[in-house]
Amino acid sequence: MATVTTTFITVNGMLMQETRGGVETYYIPDPLGSLVECRNSSGAKTYSAEYWPYGELQTSTGTNPSSWGYVGLLGYLVDSATMLYVRARYLMTKIARWLTVDPLWPWQKKYLYVDNTPGVFSDYSGLQPDRAGCGSSVCDEGYDECIKNAEESYRKCIGIASILCLAAIAAALAMILICGFNFLCQVYFGMVGRGLIYSACIAGRLACAFILKNSLCQCEQEKIGCNGGQPEECGFQSTFGDKPKPVYQA
Repeated sequence: MATVTTTFITVNGMLMQETRGGVETYYIPDPLGSLVECRNSSGAKTYSAEYWPYGELQTSTGTNPSSWGYVGLLGYLVDSATMLYVRARYLMTKIARWLTVDPLWPWQKKYLYVDNTPGVFSDYSGLQPDRAGCGSSVCDEGYDECIKNAEESYRKCIGIASILCLAAIAAALAMILICGFNFLCQVYFGMVGRGLIYSACIAGRLACAFILKNSLCQCEQEKIGCNGGQPEECGFQSTFGDKPKPVYQA
């Protein structure tokens, strides 16, 4: 069986052309990034398609040589008539929901697709909504870097909290041993020890989670500002560890 080689050309993260077995096909996108037409090397139309808002194929003419369709030129891959593979998970177009929970939950909604605004947003990462038709850009690269920095700060915070937790447990045990059989001493230092353990083991981890949530919010708002939107204040400003670095520079 002969092997057919296919080469794709992208511009700013959007698929624009394929060469399959020597046959050139040019993709025509809509503002969302969906494949709405294919043209051959002579410019003649060989395929056209229209879609319902959440990705089901409404009508088509001709033959689509590829597996790209709804937002396909940003990477949505047709898996079946009602299922699209979008890098991190599968989108069920018939019910407008993701098949699995968002890996970024609870920071993102579990199953809801682009906040029910498919005409404005796409989600080519399968993780969070993005402005329709943007593709990969300096804003996306900066956002990814910001997320990495936030996660690294969270890991450092958890590491320090774990060390403090172990130290608190050791201190509480030492207090009880010092008391010996003195009941009042045991009660007093037992209460002090429990307070230390709570502060270091529980409150410390809660603080780390709160810092992470704030850092992710800052990343999201910086991305909104990078894309020309109006960012909002996240509220609490973390001073722990490495802050997400200002990486949004056009």
